[in-house]
Order: sequence, then structure tokens, then C-alpha cells
Amino acid sequence: MADALFPKTHKYRTIHSMSDYRVGALMDLVGEGVPLFVDYGCHLGHVSFEVALRERTELVLSVDNFRGTEGDELMAGTVRDLAGDGGDFLFRFLENLNEMRPQLFGLIIPMRAEFFWEIAAPALRGEVDIACIDSSHRPEDDWEFAKLSELVRPGGVFCGDDYTNGHSPNVADRVDEVAADPQYSWIHQDSFFALRKASA
Repeated sequence: MADALFPKTHKYRTIHSMSDYRVGALMDLVGEGVPLFVDYGCHLGHVSFEVALRERTELVLSVDNFRGTEGDELMAGTVRDLAGDGGDFLFRFLENLNEMRPQLFGLIIPMRAEFFWEIAAPALRGEVDIACIDSSHRPEDDWEFAKLSELVRPGGVFCGDDYTNGHSPNVADRVDEVAADPQYSWIHQDSFFALRKASA
């Protein structure tokens, strides 16, 4: 297991962020390095920063709508705390990224989810080494799981949070659908899930 504690990135977490255990499981997957890591649902950046600080990647795409999950009152309260009535916390992510420089300069590219799907994703199909998802759990957004898994390269990993926490059955259902694809096999299956795509 990777480091049990991540003090440099704790300040960038909220109640919605991945726990130390889950971040540790993710760091084990990153291992000696991956060229392209997608942090989908990056929130305030703690996972993106953790991966980049360890110098195990050439590029991290930090993707979020930076407005929170529609209809989630707990998330809405967090967003109000982060962004006030403006409801957009991209500036908080950028402030956090600036605090982490110069170590992360050029390694992390923040990107709104809308732009990611319209512009970046078509060019990334089959190219992503690790795609980690911790975003909306609404049924309206469940298409994200299948679409993100399609971006993973042969031999790469599709992973994420909230698989068995009991609060997000929709997440478990969508992950199970990806896992049913014979291209994928389980490598980690608890609150943090991870599936490896078969090599070509």
C-alpha cells in the first residue's frame, strides 16, 4: 500500500473527496509511472496533485464541471462554501494549483467536463493510461462511466470511488456494466474499484 497519509494534499479535500485508503489504492495503481492520467471529478485537485507530486505521470487532465452535482444538497452547501453564490469553484482549483507550483507546472491541465467531452475525449479514445472517476452519481449522468472507460488504452486502468459505499447504487450498477465487458478484469473491488483493460 502506498503512503497512509497525504499531508500535502489534505488541505485540498472536502467531505466529498476520496479517503486516504482510496487514494493509497490509487497510488499503488499508478506505480512507477503512467504518461496520461485523467482525474474525472477532480473537485479541488487533491488526487491530481498527489499523482503529479510523485512525478509518476507526464500529464494529468483534471476534469470537473466545477459547479457540483445538481440536486445534491450536501454538495450545494460545499459549493456555496467554496464559491459563494457564484456557484463556480474553478477559481478555487486554480488557486490550489498555483499554491502547488512550481512542482506541478505544466503537469496538470484543468478542464471543464463539457469541453473535455466535446474537444478532448474524441482524440483520447484508447490513449488514457488511468482514468479515475469520482463525479456525479445521478442517473442522468451515468453515461460518464461507459464513455470514460472507452478512453482507456489496452493494458490501462479504469477506476474510481463509491463502488460499495451503499449510498450510490447507480455507481455500482454502471461499474458492473463496464466490468461485464470481456476486455476488463477486476484488480480492486471495494469502495474503491479498479478494472484493467486487456492488452492488445
